[in-house]
Amino acid sequence: MLPLTKLHDKNGGFLVNGEVKIVAEVGAVEVVGKSDVLKETLLVNESINVNGFQVLPSQVESVNSLFKEHPD
Repeated sequence: MLPLTKLHDKNGGFLVNGEVKIVAEVGAVEVVGKSDVLKETLLVNESINVNGFQVLPSQVESVNSLFKEHPD
């Protein structure tokens, strides 16, 4: 969670040219099983734009729900 004042702060905020980029680094400690859905997604590399965010088709419903609950 991040207050809007911190997001818009001119001296240390995260808003650049009206956009916010969120970058995350994820590392796998252990692979427990394999998923056919994951393989298909990696092969197709398809994403859908939801309010300016690129998400996987399986995430569209969840992301739309988040934007309905938190329109700001």
